[in-house]
Amino acid sequence: MTCEDFELRLYDEDCRRALLGRAPAPRDVAEHVAHCSGCRAEWAEAVHDTDLLARHLLVAPPPSLLRRAAAVGPSPSPMLMVEWHDLAIALTTGAVFVVLAALVPGANPFWQWAGFWTGAAGGLAASVIDRNLPFLSLHLPG
Repeated sequence: MTCEDFELRLYDEDCRRALLGRAPAPRDVAEHVAHCSGCRAEWAEAVHDTDLLARHLLVAPPPSLLRRAAAVGPSPSPMLMVEWHDLAIALTTGAVFVVLAALVPGANPFWQWAGFWTGAAGGLAASVIDRNLPFLSLHLPG
C-alpha cells in the first residue's frame, strides 16, 4: 500500500469504524501504519479528530434552544421562493457559460447547451440560496 492509498482508505467504512474504536484497524492499513511513520502520525491525528468530532456532535442542544424552536414552530412554507431576478441571474450565467464553452477548441453545440444549463442551474441555485438560506451564502466584501 502506498501513502496515497492509505489516505484514500481513511474514508472507507471499515477504517471509519476503526477510527471510532468500534473495530480493529483493517489489516492492510495496520501493516502500512506499522512501517510508515508519516501515515502512523496521520492515523493518530485521524483517531483524535474523529473522537473530538464524535464527542461534540453527540451533545444535546441546550434546553433554551429547544424552547425557542418550539415557540417559533414550523416554517409556514417549506418551499424556496424563486423571484424574477433569480431567473434573470440564471439566464445571464447560462449565457456566460455558453460563451465560455464556445471558446473551447473543437467545441460542438452539445457543450454550449451543457454550458448553458450548468451556468443557469448554478446561477439560480446561488441566487435562491443567498436569499432563502443566508447561513449557506458566501458573502463577499464590497
